Amino acid sequence: MANDTITIYGAAPNHNTGPKVAYEVFTNQAVDGVLVHHKTVIYTNAQQVSGVQLAVQPLVNNPPVDPDDTNTAYKNATLTVSAANGVLNGASDPDTGDILSILWFQLPGDTTVYAAGQTANIAGVGTLQINADGSYVFTPAANYVGPVPVSTYTVTDGNGGLDTSTLTITMANNDPPIDGNEVETTPQGTPISKNVLSNATDPQNDPLSITGFVVGGTPYNPGDTATLPGVGTLLINADGSYVFTPLVTYTGAVPQATYTVSDGHGGVDTSTLDITITPHVPAAPASTPEDTPVPVTGVTIPPAGATVTTTVTVTNGTATVSTGGATVTGNGTSTITITGTPAQVNAALSGLTFTNTPDYNGPASVTITPDNGAAPQTVPIPVTPVVDVTDDARTTPLNTPVTIPVLANDSFENPARVISEINGQAVTVGTPITVTNGTVTVQADNTVIFTPDKDYTGTAQFTYTVSAGGVKETANVTVTVNGSTAAPTPVPVGGSLFGGLMVTLMAAWGMRNLRRRKP
Repeated sequence: MANDTITIYGAAPNHNTGPKVAYEVFTNQAVDGVLVHHKTVIYTNAQQVSGVQLAVQPLVNNPPVDPDDTNTAYKNATLTVSAANGVLNGASDPDTGDILSILWFQLPGDTTVYAAGQTANIAGVGTLQINADGSYVFTPAANYVGPVPVSTYTVTDGNGGLDTSTLTITMANNDPPIDGNEVETTPQGTPISKNVLSNATDPQNDPLSITGFVVGGTPYNPGDTATLPGVGTLLINADGSYVFTPLVTYTGAVPQATYTVSDGHGGVDTSTLDITITPHVPAAPASTPEDTPVPVTGVTIPPAGATVTTTVTVTNGTATVSTGGATVTGNGTSTITITGTPAQVNAALSGLTFTNTPDYNGPASVTITPDNGAAPQTVPIPVTPVVDVTDDARTTPLNTPVTIPVLANDSFENPARVISEINGQAVTVGTPITVTNGTVTVQADNTVIFTPDKDYTGTAQFTYTVSAGGVKETANVTVTVNGSTAAPTPVPVGGSLFGGLMVTLMAAWGMRNLRRRKP
């Protein structure tokens, strides 16, 4: 009865006058913690033995109860089972507070009793280790597929209670999973989220998972985030889902990630993930005729930053955008500022339209510059010429200047258009320029005055050049100079050419007076 407690039932004796307890110390030889015989305790007082004997109730311990265990191992795959799922999973003990553990285990044909935690070598089959907490590890021999000897293990409650159970492991032939490589692209500054197991299969339909990945020679566990300097970050989870977040300034190939797919039974496959970041290069719109607005399509900014300010700069023209919920200033000018979320800015850019400087033709461009770190994007816009100038023709009498509004039949859009040259010679307003058979003077209102040379008759020609929108166009002017300043007025005498004394004739060489001689 070592370490036992004796309880005396009944009224407690008075320590000074009542009976006293005489006790005998003895050692009980217990078997498996159970008391196997009785002793007596005798009440006595200071004078005599009372003769009252009390039987001591023996201590009783109930053994644990543990069911047998089974599991499946796969060829060339170590079977590792945690304590939570081990051989003590399902074991119980009737006595409250008892803690169960494994004492030892044995294998058929092997006389060795293996203490918990030791490893048993099973010739030609593999090795088995059963730990005190019920966890165990079975490692099959290479390429072995066959029967595994049933092991017997003993469970103890720590108070002498024992139970013996068996662990049966069945070997199965396991084919590894099959997973294809992943190749993806994403626009500049745009995160990509997909799953590397989307195209993975397993011959046994085993659930698959990612056990690790490597980028740039650095290994990572599932759920870790790999930081790629100057490029971005990559996260791959055990379920195959991944997120790659690029820096807004980076374009090109992302360092390749190599990941391992496992079927949980030793079957693995290794695959790669390749991601390429494409730059934001919007397609250039087709060339537009001058003075014809054209939409600028395909322009977006990366979705980076909570609030982004984007500047639209135009050469040789102006632009307009939608609002898209963003704040827009300078709309309709050559410099527009858009402020808002990336989505709002992109909504505004979806309505981007370019209009060339009136009457301009030649190269033009629109440049989009966000302040979220993304590189500027420039869209070239060639503007093709349209003929705005038209030839002119006038008639004037001999020695008579003629004013010609040469722009009246032209189609220039630019109100600032001016006549800049006559016959290729620079114009000074109000100063005559000599041309063949006369002079040309350009007025402030862009009309020209042609003054024929004295007594010249016939056709005179010159060119005028208009500068508008930074470009020039040239047309011809033809002036016909008649041979008289006024229409001829015949002066008949007597009603006929010969009825008077004098008659006036109009001829190519001018007016002449003819007189008739008297008879």
